[in-house]
Amino acid sequence: LAPKGSVEVCREISKKKGYPIASIKQHKEVNYLCSYHKCGRTWLRFIIANYLNLKYSLGMAIDLHSFFSLVPNDDHDPLKGIDTYRYPADLRFPLILSSHSAYTAEKFADVSLSRMIFLFRSIPDVVVSDYFQVTRILKSFSGELKDFIRDPQGGLAGYCRYLNSWAPVVQTGQPLVLTYEMLHQDTEKTAASVLTFLKIPVDAGILQEAVRLSSFEAMQALEKQSGMPRRQPLQGGLEAQRMRKGAVGGSSDYLDREDLDYIHRTCASLLSDEAKALLLCLRRPGGSFEKPPPGPP
Repeated sequence: LAPKGSVEVCREISKKKGYPIASIKQHKEVNYLCSYHKCGRTWLRFIIANYLNLKYSLGMAIDLHSFFSLVPNDDHDPLKGIDTYRYPADLRFPLILSSHSAYTAEKFADVSLSRMIFLFRSIPDVVVSDYFQVTRILKSFSGELKDFIRDPQGGLAGYCRYLNSWAPVVQTGQPLVLTYEMLHQDTEKTAASVLTFLKIPVDAGILQEAVRLSSFEAMQALEKQSGMPRRQPLQGGLEAQRMRKGAVGGSSDYLDREDLDYIHRTCASLLSDEAKALLLCLRRPGGSFEKPPPGPP
């Protein structure tokens, strides 16, 4: 057995030296899936993991634990991060890292903008879903939904700051831009666009099966059966599940007129013109994104 603490020390050394990502970059292309909390990232990654598993006959049992070893986070978390990645030498498909980080040139200095996928979602839906996560699952916030919405450090203000950081990058036209609403309306078409962007051949039959295996109901069942990393199967009812409802517009069940007016006023005040232009795509049929013209939206 390794001496106590040695694993953590080795992981920290690897992190400082840029491993294993530095060695993987020598062999395969690295892509990023970037999103704020509760924008559908887990669902999209689960579809990608199921597709790669079927397409390339990897023989994995894909669940809410194992999929991280195929589509990991961009950190050194021992259960979900880059150290768990199983396929550094398999050149048939790229490495897809996931990040919740706001955009900074330093953070993404070594990443081509043309290798980034940006996923976002309606602001009210994100704020409500994030509230249930931080109060029922992470237990990092105590208070009512109205308090969370108005919290200057998180809630609505946090998502606005995040969108402001990414909007100028998105406007370059290089990242692939998706919305949760697009994924919800036409899952197969949206997932196919992601695979194409990642230069992964699209097999319609395999994709259809991957989407079926990644249905909201299937993922809910897996969460109830075996939980997720560091979380046992849940006993706290629907609102305590990571796979809570998966609806578009579900925030309307929780927000009153006062809340919606506050969200509108705050977004008008905090969001940059570029971020406001980005959000216009949520009003288009299917939530499609088109690069906005220069100037105010």
